[in-house]
Amino acid sequence: MQSAGPDLPPPVNHVFVDFENIHQLEPDIIGGKTIHLVLLVGAKQTKLDLGVVEKCLQHAATVELIRLTSSGKNALDFALAY
Repeated sequence: MQSAGPDLPPPVNHVFVDFENIHQLEPDIIGGKTIHLVLLVGAKQTKLDLGVVEKCLQHAATVELIRLTSSGKNALDFALAY
């Protein structure tokens, strides 16, 4: 990985997670200095792991939770592609 240089901040890695297909998320990646995490949650998904939610709340500035309002085959995949 290349360094950003003395005057530039380090690059940010944007991580998009389809939470319908990935049911467990390693909490240690949440809050990483160079990670912006986007969790996409399906319209019919009603449960999230409490440990993941607590970690997301601790690092709310770097975590985005997007709840889709429509459901259907590959709805989250299309949202990721968009």
